[in-house]
Amino acid sequence: MRYKLNTLIIIATSFLLTSCYYKQGCWYVAQDVFCGEVKSVKPAQQWQKQGLIGRTDVEQRKQDFMQCGVRNYYDGVLDLNVRYEKTSQELQERSERVWSCMRGKGYILLHHSECVDSKKNEYTGLCN
Repeated sequence: MRYKLNTLIIIATSFLLTSCYYKQGCWYVAQDVFCGEVKSVKPAQQWQKQGLIGRTDVEQRKQDFMQCGVRNYYDGVLDLNVRYEKTSQELQERSERVWSCMRGKGYILLHHSECVDSKKNEYTGLCN
């Protein structure tokens, strides 16, 4: 019994000294908050049509990706890392052609942090 009490006191003291606490599903640590698994977006969702950010036509975007050289859309995951080519250089060149083509069609690539608010772990609404 005394061992359990000592262990509990040590754990509680360490939380107090590190300013670490748990509240409403999140761990709060000095200058950081962790609320579990970070929300994710698929790579295709990060490509948004300029002037229509957050309202990009998803079917048109899929067609545009296919026209630009994506062979398998994989529900938005894309196949830019699948090695159909013989060398990694050819794979890199195909990826660059797809990116260039999508930019030419008026798309911009948003960073993951523009799609998900990391502090609140919520979608921003910019990446559909």
